[in-house]
Amino acid sequence: MNKQIKYLAAVIAILGLGTLGLTPRPASAAGELNQELDTSNVLVVYNINWSGDDNNNGKQDSLELKNYYLDARHILDGNVIGLDMPDNEESISYANYDEFIAKPILEHINKNNLMEQIRVIVLMKGIPLKIEPTNPNHGSADYASVDSTLTWLGRFIDRDWRVDNPYYNLDRFASNGDIIHFRSDLYEELNSAQDPMRYLVTRLDGYTYNDVRDMIDRGSNPYTKSGAAFLIDADPRFSDKLSEVRSELINLGADALPNPWKVTSHNMTDITKPLIGWTHYGSQVMGKNCYQADMFNFNLAYGSVVTSWNAVDASSLRMRILER
Repeated sequence: MNKQIKYLAAVIAILGLGTLGLTPRPASAAGELNQELDTSNVLVVYNINWSGDDNNNGKQDSLELKNYYLDARHILDGNVIGLDMPDNEESISYANYDEFIAKPILEHINKNNLMEQIRVIVLMKGIPLKIEPTNPNHGSADYASVDSTLTWLGRFIDRDWRVDNPYYNLDRFASNGDIIHFRSDLYEELNSAQDPMRYLVTRLDGYTYNDVRDMIDRGSNPYTKSGAAFLIDADPRFSDKLSEVRSELINLGADALPNPWKVTSHNMTDITKPLIGWTHYGSQVMGKNCYQADMFNFNLAYGSVVTSWNAVDASSLRMRILER
């Protein structure tokens, strides 16, 4: 397993990120670890009714970017579905999510016998971001992202309240040090008891067509050399697990910053090393919604992972809001 990927998997495991909803292909032998994904495990989803044409070439962006991604990653023709979305809005009701997103994707998977094959769902620009609340009395717990809800596609989830990540903080390593979250028989007891997430759901989206195309290009040429660092930018009020993340990365042999550990009341911007991973609290940048897009000057290595504990991340990809 690529060393950089092992480090990233450790971060995901420790933080309990929602994107841990990946169930691997069945192991060919008991105890087999870390089965790799290939293009046959990927389903690409785009909006056939998207009206945006950011690069003004007469082709709608969702379709064009879908084609660009298929060519770049050599995705199988049968592993693509176009959704007949009713509008071009970023938000969607639960009823429309069920009718226009979940139902056709599940039907496509079942019709083409892909249930045991598809492990990753890639949403292209043009697919809604958010599911609207149905009960205002529940406040933010009744909202949902399309991406996180799709991790449970084909499984029952209780929509009356938030759903905890069932994989959070479980044992992360085998005796030989391998990351074991993706072993097919690891969570048999959990699987039967809690009906876990089925898919890893990712998104190729951005403000412009070029933003997304460049993401695809960078992802096709990931940084695999040594020398890139992880930056853990904690808030002194909420630093709980982040010091543990840094310690775990150092134990794995990674370069994890800051070193020595410290927390500050402002965001860290004086890092000169290329970064393969960066996480920070959104409380560090309150009032600056475009912090990640416009304000940092870090050298992010191709294939790096950026996470933010921030309620306003991806609240909109239609416009840049510089100040609240």
